[in-house]
Formats: sequence, structure tokens, C-alpha cells
Amino acid sequence: MRSCLIAYNRPLFRNGNELGQSNICADWRYLEEDQARVLAKDEDFVKWGKKVFTWVRKATLEEHELNGFPYRATKRAKQAFVERRYIPAF
Repeated sequence: MRSCLIAYNRPLFRNGNELGQSNICADWRYLEEDQARVLAKDEDFVKWGKKVFTWVRKATLEEHELNGFPYRATKRAKQAFVERRYIPAF
């Protein structure tokens, strides 16, 4: 995909108090139209996108383990899981 964008899927609630997983992603490269080469996306986009990801990492310092895997979480989400107000549903 040649478009310069960051994709984000917000978590959704299921069955009242089950909180699904969120996801954020971006591609810093794209495949040329003839599919012969992989090229870098616009340098300004990559620089800005990496700043966004840094901000997200700083906002999600907590860790919550589920099914043996660690997941990043905000303080509010982690507290809700600990208090069993929300149940992670990944």
C-alpha cells in the first residue's frame, strides 16, 4: 500500500464487560507497482508515524498477561482488569 497512513482498530466491548484487543500499525515501505522493488515511504510520514508510536508506547506502560503472552495496557485498563470490572477477551 503506497498510502501514508496509520491504521488503528479500537477495542470493542463484548458481552457487557469483555474488552477486546486494540491494534495500531503502519507500513514504512511499499511495493513498487511492477512489484520489482520495495521502496521507502515519504520520510516526513515515517518520522511523524514513529513519533505517534513512541507516544502510544509511553501511554501504555502497564503490562497485562493473557494466555501466557504480555500485552501493553494503559493504567486505567490494567486497573479495570485487576478489579475484574473488565475481562480481556483476545
